[in-house]
Amino acid sequence: LIFAGIVAGFPAAVGTALSQAYEGQISGVLLLVVGLIAIGVIACIVYVERAQRRITVNYAKRQQGRKMYQAQASHLPLKINMAGVIP
Repeated sequence: LIFAGIVAGFPAAVGTALSQAYEGQISGVLLLVVGLIAIGVIACIVYVERAQRRITVNYAKRQQGRKMYQAQASHLPLKINMAGVIP
């Protein structure tokens, strides 16, 4: 619901910023810097949201009948951001 409100207001905000830059109220360089910062913040949020920590799990040797099976290792993928809330 909050995300929908942000997305709905985004085109108007971009249009206002571009018109102010065209009229000279905001410097074009400042507008470019703000845009780059916004892209960097979005990239960091996506990185944290997709991140996972691999916890190593070691299994012991096992014997089934006369056969002896080697110990195995695998991993548990745990998400860093378990709640799924945007940081």
